[in-house]
Amino acid sequence: MKTDDKQIISLLPKYFRNEAEEGEIKQITSWIEVSDQNRLIFDEIRDVWFALSSEKERERFDTEKAWEKYSNWIDKHAKEKSSKVSRIVSAAIKYAAVVAFTVAVSFFYFNKSGEQESSRPFIAEVPNGQTSTITLYDGTVVRLNSGSRLVCDSYNSKTERRVSLEGEGYFKVIHDPNVPFYVDVKKMTIKVYGTEFNVLAYEDDDYSETILVEGKVGVFLPDGEEYILKPNEMLRLDESGKVITKKVNARDHISWIKGSYAFKDAKLSDIAKHLERIFGVRVVIDSPELKEERYTGKINSGDQIFDVMQKLRMTSTFTMGYELRNDTIRIFKN
Repeated sequence: MKTDDKQIISLLPKYFRNEAEEGEIKQITSWIEVSDQNRLIFDEIRDVWFALSSEKERERFDTEKAWEKYSNWIDKHAKEKSSKVSRIVSAAIKYAAVVAFTVAVSFFYFNKSGEQESSRPFIAEVPNGQTSTITLYDGTVVRLNSGSRLVCDSYNSKTERRVSLEGEGYFKVIHDPNVPFYVDVKKMTIKVYGTEFNVLAYEDDDYSETILVEGKVGVFLPDGEEYILKPNEMLRLDESGKVITKKVNARDHISWIKGSYAFKDAKLSDIAKHLERIFGVRVVIDSPELKEERYTGKINSGDQIFDVMQKLRMTSTFTMGYELRNDTIRIFKN
C-alpha cells in the first residue's frame, strides 16, 4: 500500500464524523479525483461506515483492512481474462441488472361496469430477481418483491376485499369503509383501515411481520387476538407463536421498493436468502457457525453480486472466502 493511501485511510474516520480539518478534507477530495478506482473504493467504504449504526461498530470496523481487501479484489478481477471468469462476471451482471430493473406490470382486472370479470381467483407471481407492481380494480396498488405470490380470493365480493400473500408486498390500499380489505399470510390476517404497510411472509422464513407506514391496520393472530399498529410500528410472529411488537423506522424496511436492501445486525443465513431472491442465485454456507455471523450494511440498486460479497468481506469478523460457479455461491472460511 502506498504512503499516500495510508495517510488517506487514517483520515477517513475523522472525515465521516465531520471532524476533519479543511486541509484534510482537501487531501481526501483530491485523492478521490485521481482515479475511478480511488473513488470506487472510497464510496464502498463510506457506504459500509454509514450502514454501521453505532460508534462501537464503527470503532471495530478496520478501514485499512477494508481498503486492502477491496483494492486487491479490483486488481485481481481487472487482470483475470479467462473465459471462465468472464462467464461468472457475465452471470453476476445479468442478475444485478434485474435488481435495478423493475418489471412494472399493472393488472386492471375489471370490466366496463367496474366489476370483476370473473369469480376465479386472480394470481400474480414474481420470479426471483424481479419485482412487480400490481394495480387492483379498486385502485389499490401492491408492490411485490422477488419470489412473491399474490392471490386475490374474493375481490368480486361486495362485503370484503381479500388477498393472500406469500413473500413480500408493499400495499397502498384505497379506503372503503363498506368493503374492508384483508391480507392473509401464514398464521395471521391483516385488516386494513385505509393505509400503507409492508408485509413479509416468505414460506422459507421462520417468521412473518407487518410494518405500518401510514394509517392503521389490525393484525389478527391464530387465537383471534387483534393487535392495532400505529405508523412506524412492527409486529413479528415467529413459528413458535411468539409475538414481538416494536417501534421502527418504516422507511428503512421498505427500501426494497426503490431497488435497495438494508440489513442491520442480520444473520448471514438471512442475508443469503435475500441474495437468492434478489440475484436469482443459490447460496450455500459451509457451516452452521458461519450462518450465525451477523452483519450490517446495504445492497444498492445496480450492485453486482461480487460487490455485495466484497462488502460482507470488509465487515466480516473472520477471513471470508467465496466462489460463484454455475449460479451457486459458496461461502466459506479461508
